[in-house]
Amino acid sequence: MQTALLRFSLLCLALSVLSFQFLDTAAYHFSLTTGSELAAWKQVTFLGDSSWMLAFALILLIGGQGVFAFGAARGRNIRNIGAYYLGSVAVPGLASSLIKNSIGRARPYLFDTEGAYSFSPLAFESVRAALPSGHTTTAFAFAACTALLFPRFGWPAIMIAVLAGYSRMAVGAHYLSDVFAGAALGTAGAVLVWRWLNPRLPV
Repeated sequence: MQTALLRFSLLCLALSVLSFQFLDTAAYHFSLTTGSELAAWKQVTFLGDSSWMLAFALILLIGGQGVFAFGAARGRNIRNIGAYYLGSVAVPGLASSLIKNSIGRARPYLFDTEGAYSFSPLAFESVRAALPSGHTTTAFAFAACTALLFPRFGWPAIMIAVLAGYSRMAVGAHYLSDVFAGAALGTAGAVLVWRWLNPRLPV
């Protein structure tokens, strides 16, 4: 599964470069037509919000530790699963925030005035923090962690992450290349966290 996820990450990275070069403008105009049901897409985009993922991870981490403290060995596994989710979401999420603010790509909100290729490095403004998509990063990080912990649920989780990623285009927050870059970062980040934690926290 790790190899498959890393290959998927590399594919997304390649598609991000391709999209940046050739597809972002066309995909932006296409997303305008599919984003007409804006209220619905705003609900879907919550799937990529890291707040619920981190809360879920902390509940498992703290709850599992509590169960383990009372003598139930199963609590250790629950605690460790929480640690995997916490690290897999937090590390790529923080990396995404650092990268996007360093690059400073303008979001599609500014397309009419600045186009799809406007950059203001180190601007640290939300409207100039498009690349990569943070919601997509955390959605794919959570999905990749699920795939590693529970392989039978891996691809369904990734399909949900795809939906979350597309929603970021539908609400006008990101270009296609931003979404692919987020998918690449989140997936690879989760695998790296898994490789670091695996010898320390068996599940």
